[in-house]
Amino acid sequence: MTNPCFHCTDRHPVCHDTCERYKAWQEFHAAEVADKRQRNDACTIHKNDFDEEFWHGNPQRRRRRHR
Repeated sequence: MTNPCFHCTDRHPVCHDTCERYKAWQEFHAAEVADKRQRNDACTIHKNDFDEEFWHGNPQRRRRRHR
């Protein structure tokens, strides 16, 4: 949903204070942003989330010692 102010013929100075369409869009947009933030936070790996037991690393980076 796009901002209702785009190409609005009823626009006037300070119309965001009184426009019902803008208020409805603002609530919808805030809910959409909160949902997006929640979904992105679920995929974020934090420094303290590291579990060494299940981490195998990149096997190509392991170097073998030649004797």
